[in-house]
This record gives sequence, structure tokens and C-alpha cells, in this order.
Amino acid sequence: MMNLSPRSNLGHTSQKTKRTRKRLLVATFAIALILLADAISGGAMRSVARTVGAGLYSGVSSAFAAIGGRDAFASRGALMRENEVLRLQLTALQTEIASYRALEGENQILRGMLSVAEGHEGVTAPIVSSVRSSPYGTFSIGAGRSSGITLGSLVLASDGGRGFVIGRISDVGERVSLVTEVFAPSVKTNAQLAGAAIEVNGSGSGNASARVPRDLEVAVGDVVTVPEFGGRPVGMVGGVTEDVARAYQEVFIAIPVSLSSLSYVYVLK
Repeated sequence: MMNLSPRSNLGHTSQKTKRTRKRLLVATFAIALILLADAISGGAMRSVARTVGAGLYSGVSSAFAAIGGRDAFASRGALMRENEVLRLQLTALQTEIASYRALEGENQILRGMLSVAEGHEGVTAPIVSSVRSSPYGTFSIGAGRSSGITLGSLVLASDGGRGFVIGRISDVGERVSLVTEVFAPSVKTNAQLAGAAIEVNGSGSGNASARVPRDLEVAVGDVVTVPEFGGRPVGMVGGVTEDVARAYQEVFIAIPVSLSSLSYVYVLK
């Protein structure tokens, strides 16, 4: 059995359409002649014209429907194929854009880590557990003893190139370590603010508070540092409330980076 190629099938369809159109032309001419004869005969041939015309009209209608149906089907099929191609192209483009944005975001984070790492030996490590999932203010990183990490190592996050201490290594495995946040709930840290020694009380999620003397000049944006961490910053003042009936101010402190959005940290050796 001979298989027809798509080109030969297309030619066969075109020839069939031409023959159908020729029959339409002949049928139309025949109907016109019958109507003319009926008019000349004064209506004597009307019954004959009606019978023959009805048959011819049925054939003409079928032919028109065949041609129109094929053309409509072909047009609709082509449109559906074109829409499917465009849909696939759009999906591929959206995937490519999403990948590019993720890569650009990761590169920006790593560039920030490079700024933090200048002059400080350490390891850039990925966060492998959700920072929000633990009620104890802990999270895990994908680096351990095999990378030179030791118990008590400081863990830094980048904020525009500055390295804020966000935690310390509290447990070390071969390839995974546990980090306890500086501002974990109920954790107290001796710090400095505006030249005065203060005690910071962690409340979790990168937030803390401290009570400072009422006469201490404190403003939003002031940096809180920890002498034990080599004077490195651990947070910034986000708000201050003062009670005139008491001798202190309540200072609210926060890490200037979103812990939930962190994907990498820098661990000092």
C-alpha cells in the first residue's frame, strides 16, 4: 500500500475542492437557465423548475457546506496549533525569567557575603532548615566540622555589606551545624548602645528589647554592638518608648535583615 506524504495529501485536497467549485458553477448556471425558461414560458415550466431547482439547491448547499466546513476546520486546527506553540513558548519564557531572578538574588546574597568576609576567615554556608520553624530560635546550616566550623563560632548575615551577628554555633556535626540566634527567646546578651552597657533580652524572630537609663540619648537607627563578639553589631534600634513616671526607656531592637528570607550565612572560624 502506498503512503501519501503530507504534500501529496494537500494537493489531493486542493484538487477535490476545485472539482467541487466547478460543480457549483455548473449547478448555478443550470438554475439560472431554468428560471429564465420559466419566465419566458409564462410560468408553464414552474412545477418542473421547482422540482429540478430544489434538487440543484440541495446539491449546491451541500457543496458550499463541504467547502466552508473544510476551510473552517483547517483554519481552526491551524489556530489551535499556533495557540499551543505560543503557550509553550510563554511557559518556557516564564520559567527562564524565574530562574534568572532566583540566580540574580543568590548572586546578590553571595556578593554581600564577600563584603562580610573581607579580612575574616570563615565559611559561607547555606541554611538547610526554616528559620521560622523552631520556637527555640535555632536553625541548621549545611556546614560542620569538615568545613572547619567549631562550637561557639559566630554566624553573620549581610546587610548591604555589613556583617551583623545573628547567632552562634551551638552544636556541630560533620556536615551540619545548629545555630542559636542571638535574639532567641529568653536569651540575654550583654551589649553596648550609645556608649552605655545594656542587657538585651531576646524575643525571637530577630527582635529584642532593653531597658536603658532615661537620660541616655537613643535614636532610631542606632547600632547595638556586643563586646564579646569583638564589638560587632547585632542589631539596630527600631523604636524607643519613654515613661515619665519611671527612670528608664524601653528600647526595641531588631536585626536589619529578614531572617525568614536568608538563604546563606557566613560563619567565622
